[in-house]
Amino acid sequence: MDYIIRNMHEDEWHLLEEFLYQAIYVPEGFEGEVPRDIVRDDPKCRAAYEDFGSLPDDQAMVAVVDGEVVGACWVRTTDEYGHIDNATPSFSISLFEEFRGRGIGTELMQRMLDDLLSAGYARASLSVQKENPAARLYARLGFRSVGNGADETEWLMIRELNEPFTLIETDRLILRPWLASDAQCLLSLANDPEVGPTAGWTPHESAEESAKIIKTVFAAPETYAVVLKGSGELVGCAGFNAGDAASMPLSDGELELGYWIGRPFWGCGYATEASRALVERGFNELGLRGIHAAYFDGNERSRRVLDKLGFSYMRTEQDVECVLLGEKRTEHFMYLRR
Repeated sequence: MDYIIRNMHEDEWHLLEEFLYQAIYVPEGFEGEVPRDIVRDDPKCRAAYEDFGSLPDDQAMVAVVDGEVVGACWVRTTDEYGHIDNATPSFSISLFEEFRGRGIGTELMQRMLDDLLSAGYARASLSVQKENPAARLYARLGFRSVGNGADETEWLMIRELNEPFTLIETDRLILRPWLASDAQCLLSLANDPEVGPTAGWTPHESAEESAKIIKTVFAAPETYAVVLKGSGELVGCAGFNAGDAASMPLSDGELELGYWIGRPFWGCGYATEASRALVERGFNELGLRGIHAAYFDGNERSRRVLDKLGFSYMRTEQDVECVLLGEKRTEHFMYLRR
């Protein structure tokens, strides 16, 4: 579909009220029609569009198809649902239903993010219903959940504009940064006794524990949530370890590859696909000269992944302390040279 992205004209600002209405998330199974007055009666909704152009940070872009405005993306620093502070513009974005799923919304938001960065803003924010599939789009663009929004049904998300953001895509997968909103999905995979102990960590026991892991361990650089490209469903974790997080001492220009996949997704080749993408990133983008990996004796799934990636056997160590499980194990070490 041919479309153009341009700045919104002043005589089009009145369309923002309609686009805000179109942006209201309607959950599956909802019957009836959402009252149109909702965007006028709710002060926080009105704040997103009322008197647009009167605030110094007001910016808007539109998508146009055959001369018709079919979508809009705009930012303000006022007391709307995504508001953080008066230095952080908050996003609103909407497309007419028949124009969704065509990449238009992604381009609208990316263009706005680029403009905000060029204008010197440090970050941007937004609010989204937790059940809204649009949250996956925001995650792909680097927005991270920082907690609940106006109530427990919403996520408040922030994009640090000066923070490097990496999104890795393969044929079937997306590797993206972990989000606070991933906690429940992480728990559903990581509470399996067949997953964690094999890799050397204890099963998660609560969403609170999973949330803490996301905030601490998974916040490390080059640590990615592995999700299905089509649905955004979480399938596991992959990334590079360094420093104390690695299983062995590392030299300059080296990192350690780590990965795990939830049991419902075993046998699909996802660990190999995600790890191959990381290996390519490590050598081609990070400039690594070598990549280490290790697996505990008996973890044949992990060994097969490393074999497929071309890793070579280095050594085996007995009685390696597995701190998180409070036991000693035999560990095999592998290496891939650039």
